[in-house]
Formats: sequence, structure tokens, C-alpha cells
Amino acid sequence: MTNIRSFLSKTQLQYRRTPTLHKVVVAAAIVLSSVTLFTLRLVQWESEEQAADLRSQVAAMEQRIDELRGDIDELGTADSIREIAREELGLVDPDTIIIEDAH
Repeated sequence: MTNIRSFLSKTQLQYRRTPTLHKVVVAAAIVLSSVTLFTLRLVQWESEEQAADLRSQVAAMEQRIDELRGDIDELGTADSIREIAREELGLVDPDTIIIEDAH
């Protein structure tokens, strides 16, 4: 402990002013860092919003895919073939009698 005290008593501290250029550079670095961090946070928020929108779109598409799969499964049935033939092609079963209105 005495060695430290003797060293400190012999040491002279000199205070020098920091050059203005150093202060400006440090201040500019702080401002630039702050702006960069803020910009990155905005980009992160936008990315999170886009990801949420995309997840919503994926859920809607998955629901539509399920609906289309159901439609595909129904297309092969005899009832659906009859319905398509009747509605889109104007066909009827051979044993059906058609009565048309004269007007």
C-alpha cells in the first residue's frame, strides 16, 4: 500500500482538452448508430407484419386447398357426373321425359 501511495504522490496528472474533432466524430458515431438501430427496428416491425400477413394468406390457401380436395373427391361420383351433364351440357337421363313450355 505504501508503494502505491509513493507512486501516486510522485505522479503528476495532466488534463488535456479533447480536440473538438474527436468530440464531433464521437457525436456523429453515436447519432449514426442511433439512426441505424432505429431503422433496423422499423425494418424488423415491417418484417413481422409481412410475416403475419403471409401466415394469414397461407392459412386461407390451406383452407381453399381442403375445399378443392373435397370438390375433387366429389367429381368422381355418379351424382356429380349427372349434375355436370345436366347443368353444363344440358343432358338428361335416357328415361327422362322433357316437357317444354310453348311460350
